[in-house]
Amino acid sequence: MGWTGDANVFSGTALRLAAPYAFYRKYLYDMALEQATVDGNMPMVVPSYGLKNGASVWGDATTCIPWNMYEVDGDPAILVEHYDAMRSWVDHMTRVDGDNHGWGRNFQFGDWLALDSKDPAGRIGYTDNGFIGYLYYWNSAMIVANTAHVLGKADDEARYRALADAIRSWIEAEYYTATGRCAVNTQTAYVISLWFGFGNRDWNIAQLRKMLDENGGKLTTGFVGTPLLCPVLSEAGLDRMAYQLLLNEDYPGWLFAVNLGATTIWERWNSLDADGHITGIDMNSMNHYSYGAIVEWIVGYAAGLQAAEPGFAKARIAPRVSWRLGSIDASLDSAAGTYRVAWECVDETHLHLVVTVPFGAEAEVVLPLADEATYEALGGHVLTAGTYELTYETVKPLRWAPSVDWTVAQIMDDRAVADVVRGFVDGFDYCMLTADASKTLRQLQSEGFGQNRKMTAEELEACDAALRALAE
Repeated sequence: MGWTGDANVFSGTALRLAAPYAFYRKYLYDMALEQATVDGNMPMVVPSYGLKNGASVWGDATTCIPWNMYEVDGDPAILVEHYDAMRSWVDHMTRVDGDNHGWGRNFQFGDWLALDSKDPAGRIGYTDNGFIGYLYYWNSAMIVANTAHVLGKADDEARYRALADAIRSWIEAEYYTATGRCAVNTQTAYVISLWFGFGNRDWNIAQLRKMLDENGGKLTTGFVGTPLLCPVLSEAGLDRMAYQLLLNEDYPGWLFAVNLGATTIWERWNSLDADGHITGIDMNSMNHYSYGAIVEWIVGYAAGLQAAEPGFAKARIAPRVSWRLGSIDASLDSAAGTYRVAWECVDETHLHLVVTVPFGAEAEVVLPLADEATYEALGGHVLTAGTYELTYETVKPLRWAPSVDWTVAQIMDDRAVADVVRGFVDGFDYCMLTADASKTLRQLQSEGFGQNRKMTAEELEACDAALRALAE
């Protein structure tokens, strides 16, 4: 069955893995035919087989997929073809919403199969369904406004931008405090708040990080939150947490399935149990590609290859390297030609990089942990067509390796590291209130922590060993 929600969240990955333009064009054509029979509503599957009801994220496939196609391929023809269907979906949500905000009470799949449901047998996560519905309603209105801008339809652009502004104002009044704190306290709520730019960004980042820390660095997100989780973490400067999710071999995680022999993406994180047996849950597909959307993050952030303008005639290459991953070699057959980004951690202070830019294209390059001399050796900050190869010394170690030579600021910024130190310094958090954050733990040990709290040389050595045991 052609579930529209799955097609939506995976479309960014599909457009980077292969050339599905013709497939998506036909699928969107079928979507438009189905919409025309239900006054703009977007069925949850296409062909609909009589399932005519629509819902956020699933229905938003009719706006998100063509926009993703345009951003990756740079061809506005698909926007021209599908524009009326895109508008009709937003107009449908507007009619349902009416004057009493009915869209939030409409049937929604919510954060489907999220792990934070309060019902052990539940399929819908704990994130408020209306909250998800309204943020995606806003997003689709913005996409239609942006599409109208590309197509030169000024009146439509003004209309849908005004609609998006009105939706945003209501969302901010309904779901956020006056200082921008989100009233929906789930991983997914903070993820989509950050992705769509709602609420207090610093607060959202801090809360998302806290929720992940408190869950052992593991996700609780479902079909809505998971595809955006690692991109949001990277945009927040939390690449190590994103890699922790990617490389986690326990449940729930991608490698949990791989280690159990999976060669496909499962519908659920626990389609098999730890012993490799099919779990007793119902609705258990072993070939259900939605969570495969992580590949869009691997290409766009781990390899660091993103379009700087639709079609990749201009690109931005900003790899997020990981000592744990060790290396990556990614190619993208874009409309502008084939890009390649490869990096390898040679040792703890040296990175090997290869970049290929296709003929007629150019790429802004942001090198990880590099000084200006490294850019000069590569050929500059903006590269034109050609292949560039370089091994350089990084300005900081590539390996994450905490020790007593970390500063107070570094220690307090990482929950796992701070927890280790707490075991060696009585009243550590109280001491840190007055400590110089620029000083290392070793310096403080020699000077004293204040309030007559001390650490012996032997305790410092033991603390250092415990910290180094956390290293990647």
